[in-house]
Amino acid sequence: MSSNWKWKSGLAALSIVLGIWFVLPTIFSGSGSQESGEPLWYEKFLPDSAIQLGLDLRGGIYMSLGVDLDRALLNESDRYVNDLKEFLQDRDIPFSKIERQYSSTKIHVHLETEDDMDAFESLLSNEFNILTIVSADSSTLSYELNLDPNRQSEIERDTITQALETLRNRLDEFGVAEPSIQAKGKDQIIVQLPGLSDPSKAKEILARTAQLEFKIVDRESLSPAELSELIEEAEKTLVEDYSVEQLNAALYGKIPSGTEVMFEELADSSTQDLIDKVPYLLVNDTRISGDLLDDARVGVGQYNEPVVNIRFNPKGTKEFDVLTKEHVGDLLAIVLDDKIFSAPRIDGHIPSGRSVITFGGAKTRQEIMEEAKSLAMVLRAGALPAPIEILENRTVGPSLGRDSIEKGMKAILLGVLLIVIFMAAYYRWSGLLADFAVLMNLVFILACLGSLHATLTLPGIAGILVSIGMAVDANVIIFERIREELRSGKPVRTSVELGYERAHLTILDSNLTTVITGLVLFQFGTGPIKGFAITLIFGLIANYFTALWFTRLVYDWYLQKYELKRLSV
Repeated sequence: MSSNWKWKSGLAALSIVLGIWFVLPTIFSGSGSQESGEPLWYEKFLPDSAIQLGLDLRGGIYMSLGVDLDRALLNESDRYVNDLKEFLQDRDIPFSKIERQYSSTKIHVHLETEDDMDAFESLLSNEFNILTIVSADSSTLSYELNLDPNRQSEIERDTITQALETLRNRLDEFGVAEPSIQAKGKDQIIVQLPGLSDPSKAKEILARTAQLEFKIVDRESLSPAELSELIEEAEKTLVEDYSVEQLNAALYGKIPSGTEVMFEELADSSTQDLIDKVPYLLVNDTRISGDLLDDARVGVGQYNEPVVNIRFNPKGTKEFDVLTKEHVGDLLAIVLDDKIFSAPRIDGHIPSGRSVITFGGAKTRQEIMEEAKSLAMVLRAGALPAPIEILENRTVGPSLGRDSIEKGMKAILLGVLLIVIFMAAYYRWSGLLADFAVLMNLVFILACLGSLHATLTLPGIAGILVSIGMAVDANVIIFERIREELRSGKPVRTSVELGYERAHLTILDSNLTTVITGLVLFQFGTGPIKGFAITLIFGLIANYFTALWFTRLVYDWYLQKYELKRLSV
């Protein structure tokens, strides 16, 4: 035998061994001791390549989340309002008002002297080039600014990216194994949690925005009675279950500029029913964002009740120090997701950057403890950059997943069995060789899935079946080409060589065009379609080598060892 044949056969043998080696972890997955949970001794020597089962096979929950990108843009505009005030004060440019237009990213700026307009425009050009001047009126010394369109698109992309990372961090904190979190379209996120046993808890963790803010309560502009009267008048124009945003829109122009109304909800201690909502008028200019948090842990308050102890990072510590020093005696509202948790009085400035979130006494200690743990966890994992809404929620039971696995495996085994019988009966010895090639094709698909830590789904099983069918088709093309050459009277060796040579382009063309289709499906398809595409692509690539290389090596070995006059094909 030639040295060329030897190195090819050695490489083929090595490929087979590696393929089986990467499939073994999937075969032995979950076979460890049920009592200790430790893997068996031989599992410690296997690679980390067990195939993960998708949601449709393993069970779990599927959620489609909508991200409020408009809110993210409004938050960004608010940050520029505060930055503008700081810069104008530092540059000694007097202004009478800087505020964001309600429910819009547009910012209104009113200067005090006409001489400062050039300095203000120079400041915008040098320090705030992402803000564009929509309009300017020299008679009223006013400007209308807005975020640059490119900046708005960048904020939207960053919001989705940050939301994906925050959700991953939360699921890691929650202990969810192998979650799938992917962006879909412009403002949606798809979350799949295979094998999750507590879907209601996961939904609560994911949907909670956890936008923590500290705001000073304005008790001078309006008395509690006046504020309540304005709210009652506004409620007459609203639907029954109105949101805080809708209420503030109805109050626009009736409450002081730069303020908003939020509520602290009071519940009955025995029934937990909502009995009252206490309104507070909050000053937006004094806002400290929860983004500046460094840590959040559950602790015990002065009355032995569960609380959440929070600590700011260095920047947050400095801002919190200044805020509490300037507002001693005022109320500081602790706002989470547009709801006031508590509004304690600032007895003295707090330079340490530490504060406490209390939960009131309307719930049992156990209920408060669970809420405190949940809140501390989402605060540690990070606040979402924008509110999230659950658009779709589906739960797949584990029994349905097992049923899908059983039916899928039955389909594969039945299909392979029928192929083996047909090929062996019709092509005899060559048919058995093709059956071996199809088996190795399946091994290579599973090895690729495991080594890349890909997830096998029900559509993925369908992709495997399609690739097996194309593998058989490739071998049939080769055998029929060889038969044609044998019928024309050519010698066996020449017939085999010509059969493979003439079938090569046909197999390459069919596999390559299908691989291109699979790549398009993988690039633009959703989860289930991607699962089908990736197994189909792996199967076609493996098919190309098993059909044209492995079987050819066996033919070459057999023809060199035995000088055949006839070939059973």
